[in-house]
Amino acid sequence: SSSRREGTKRGEGTVVVVEEGATVLAAPMKQWKAEHWTGAFLSTQAGHPTTNLTLRGGGTIDGNGSAWWQVTHDDLHYRPGMMALADVAGLTIEDVLLLNSPNHNIFLSDCTGVRVRRLRVSAPHHSPNTDGINFAGGTDQIIVDSHISNGDDCVSIVPGSQTTAAPALAGGGQIPYGGNVLVRNVTCDGGHGVSIGSIRHGLVTNATIEDVRFVGSDNGARIKTYPSAQIRPAPPWWLLPVLVPAQITRGS
Repeated sequence: SSSRREGTKRGEGTVVVVEEGATVLAAPMKQWKAEHWTGAFLSTQAGHPTTNLTLRGGGTIDGNGSAWWQVTHDDLHYRPGMMALADVAGLTIEDVLLLNSPNHNIFLSDCTGVRVRRLRVSAPHHSPNTDGINFAGGTDQIIVDSHISNGDDCVSIVPGSQTTAAPALAGGGQIPYGGNVLVRNVTCDGGHGVSIGSIRHGLVTNATIEDVRFVGSDNGARIKTYPSAQIRPAPPWWLLPVLVPAQITRGS
């Protein structure tokens, strides 16, 4: 079998195992269009909280994305993502390979207690919008010991749908927030590097990026915003240098 759902004790949540050596293959694009399917391959519904969800195992989830990349190359056209998980409290993803997603690989919205370990993401560097993992809102989120090779953001940290009181320097009131993310010991191969903020309006705080290697990426770690936006960092504020090591391969 390629995958299985493990039985758990009451209150322990759901565990999905993709067994080592197995591949879960997404339906081809023509079937998705014929059936008028929408959404991601694996998803939870926003507004309906989920508790203790685990995806693990040494196997592969193949998004079968090459046909989608050839037909649609921008955000004006629908392409399914690999995972879209919203309002999950207690999320663990570990030891899986996400291969050739048509769109974003993992999009997390307003999740808490997130632990992503030993994740592998692989898509060609020319593949459009194949973000590795997006943290939109949420708290207490960690990705460690992972390798992401793709065609867009390796990791992005952006505001979600929930709001918080804005600091005085940002004008007060209620604004969407994001952050509370630790990225440690991750390799970003190709793509756009690590992005903090986006075209969304809101507040991003407490984002830590450490021991990250960028190989052939457009950027290292960057702050994204509108060109005309007013950036008002709240103290304390540290701007740290980013070390981008070079990886050189020589023929014998």
